[in-house]
Amino acid sequence: LKENASICDDIKQIVKVSVVTIANGNDNETDHIWHSYYFTNKF
Repeated sequence: LKENASICDDIKQIVKVSVVTIANGNDNETDHIWHSYYFTNKF
C-alpha cells in the first residue's frame, strides 16, 4: 500500500511539472493562471 501511494505521488509530481512547463511555454497568461490554480488545488 505504501509503495502504491509513493508511485501515485510520483505520477502527480510529473503531471504537475509537465503542466507547469506547458503553461510557462504558453503566451496566454490566463491559461497559466488557470492551470496553476487548478493543479494546486487538485493535488
